Amino acid sequence: MTHISRRTFLQSTLAMAGAATLARCGPATISTEPLVIKTAGWPLGAMPTPEEAAADPVVGAYGDALQTWLNRNPNVRIERIEANIWDPQAMLTAVAGGTAPTYFLSTVLGNWDAGRAQSAFAQGLMADMTDAIDNTGLNNSLIAPMQSAYDRVGLVNDKRFFLPIDVAMPDTIWYRRDWVAETGLAMPSADWTWDDFFQLANTMTNSDRKGLGAAWNFAGNYLDAHGFSLLSNVPAPDEGWHWRQDMSDPRWAALMQTYREHIFANDAVYSDASFTNDRPYADAFRAGAIGMMGTNILGAFGAAATDTSVAALAREQGKAFDEVVGFAPFPSGDGYRIGGINMSGGVALPPDASPELINVATDLVNYIFFGEAADWVKTAAYEASGDLQAVYTNPLPIDGKYQYDGVPGSFADAWGQPVVDQVSAIAGLPTRRAREVNFYLPAEENPGPGNQAFEDLWSQMTYVQDVSDVSAEFQNAADIWNQQAASFNSSIDRETFLAGVSQFYADTDTLLAQKMPQFHAERYTEWFDRVIRPKLS
Repeated sequence: MTHISRRTFLQSTLAMAGAATLARCGPATISTEPLVIKTAGWPLGAMPTPEEAAADPVVGAYGDALQTWLNRNPNVRIERIEANIWDPQAMLTAVAGGTAPTYFLSTVLGNWDAGRAQSAFAQGLMADMTDAIDNTGLNNSLIAPMQSAYDRVGLVNDKRFFLPIDVAMPDTIWYRRDWVAETGLAMPSADWTWDDFFQLANTMTNSDRKGLGAAWNFAGNYLDAHGFSLLSNVPAPDEGWHWRQDMSDPRWAALMQTYREHIFANDAVYSDASFTNDRPYADAFRAGAIGMMGTNILGAFGAAATDTSVAALAREQGKAFDEVVGFAPFPSGDGYRIGGINMSGGVALPPDASPELINVATDLVNYIFFGEAADWVKTAAYEASGDLQAVYTNPLPIDGKYQYDGVPGSFADAWGQPVVDQVSAIAGLPTRRAREVNFYLPAEENPGPGNQAFEDLWSQMTYVQDVSDVSAEFQNAADIWNQQAASFNSSIDRETFLAGVSQFYADTDTLLAQKMPQFHAERYTEWFDRVIRPKLS
């Protein structure tokens, strides 16, 4: 299902993304023609004004670093333009019309799905960045788990189409550790269940607050944490589009009915249909209106001097951050788990970018995020604030860099060792979702059905109290999706498809047997024998 929490984090840091972590600088390719990098504010901003630089030492250090790069690349200029780079349809229109900014997030063109982003590249909607990325040397500096994730997601036919700048952990529960302590219930842990989760949400709810804040997409994530994406997505090798949605399992409607009871009967869930992303729920968490939320962990770390930061919540109470806030993986459902790191995309460029522009634009992002200038900006942040939380804002740097020249301490010193342990536990979880089957197949060169039918279903289940038959609504969403799928044809031939999905299910069987034995024994094996094996034979 779509996770918009990553998008929310990125949107919240547009203006300062370049100033947050700065990078390695290598001489870029210099063209004889003027080159213009057009930025909509992400992943880096244009040159700050003198007034902006004077007002904030961190912004000033960013400006100095940017000017150093421009001095090395005198034929390049950077312009700020207005563009809605977070709207998939708007970006598709801009790319088709040749008006896209130089930078955008690759998964936007895949409607927030990594496999669909690969297909978008195969369809010619993003530039081939292979040579430019090789020139940065980034492939040789990523730590092992990040490199393998990048190779899996960022390679299509041995070509790279995005430059990674971070990884996410979208399947993370933020919780008020101090409130949990007040309830007397156990703290969330790596082995907690959804019964534990909802008991905690209900117990923390009172007249002043809700136990959980959740957008529409949490409904789909809740089902995903019971294996929904895996068990509802059925191969159809003899059809033009090789997949169908199957809602015959009554478990899905029963689970959704339980979730709806916590929303409408127990009144334990704060959810507002007017919110288009997770940011308002993060604000509610910060304001003490909700006790838990499920979102990307990256948005939790920012300087306490920023009033809207989670760190400010702890500082206002005169407590250490790890006394007030904790992080846990999504609970286990039927023995299934979601978690781990997620590198779904990175910085992509439009397909009409010239080779010279691709080179300099890629070099600039690499410089701004991974090399020599990093210490300048981090040192400036520390000298301006004396606050380690203003420096150590990334719990999982993809290049493994946790220390900066001129800055004492560590991420653990800034946020507490318990937080480091929680991050490590969540990052180490295995993750297995049905959409990962895309990585066993050639990139789809033809467009296919989107996920709107199920996004509408999650919204209905979250916001509409009067639903007479939940099971019928699930079947209706599947019927709509399958009807749409019938009008598409895959570019992948039947034999290649069968070979890829057969290997996917073999690997999935091994992983589940080893890491999720309860789910493997009680849910997966019977389903595979009944539903999937006949399709593969």
